[in-house]
Amino acid sequence: MIKLCIFDLDGTLLNTLSDLAAAGNYALRACGFPVHEEEAYKTFVGNGIPRLIRRILPAGSVTEENCARVRAAFDRYYADHSMDQTRPYSGVPETLFALQERGIALAVWTNKAAEFVKKLMPLYFPNIEFAAICGQIDGVPNKPDAYTGLSIMRGCGAAKDETMLIGDSDVDMLASAALGCIGVGAKWGFRTSEELTKAGAAHLIAKPDQLLKLIESLN
Repeated sequence: MIKLCIFDLDGTLLNTLSDLAAAGNYALRACGFPVHEEEAYKTFVGNGIPRLIRRILPAGSVTEENCARVRAAFDRYYADHSMDQTRPYSGVPETLFALQERGIALAVWTNKAAEFVKKLMPLYFPNIEFAAICGQIDGVPNKPDAYTGLSIMRGCGAAKDETMLIGDSDVDMLASAALGCIGVGAKWGFRTSEELTKAGAAHLIAKPDQLLKLIESLN
């Protein structure tokens, strides 16, 4: 019986790619570095903003000073433009509401900085009561470390076999393995089915509402 669904955010609940790419390219331009095509950001995101900054910088320019400069410019821009083009994926709000109606606890666990997560969630999912919303906080291990996920599970009283982690990247599937829970790959997100399968996804779904049928089959 599935009691808890833990969702990734970027590439799973929200299509944030355009706004992340715009912020990254703004920061690069502001600091005198070349920019990237938006599509390239699909492989840059997923491990938090510090790792994103290191990935978008030219290989020979990844210094602490440059990372700090680009990060500061990124944060300034993204704070004002994180909702310009970001939208929930089709079917996500309806699926979350259906899960909520069935009494399944919902949580968000993302490597996105907590300050940005707090702005986005109330705007896009005002009718969903999440049991936990966990973004990246300095001093707390990022996914795929199990620390935050285990805390969510304990808070919801859900065992490993009663928990699903739904995400679009290898980071999410590795996190599900660290938790010992059921990893579900979201094929509509930023990464490929091959990456999700290789990282250990127990199931792949092509559309959000397929999660409801998957849970029914397991319950």
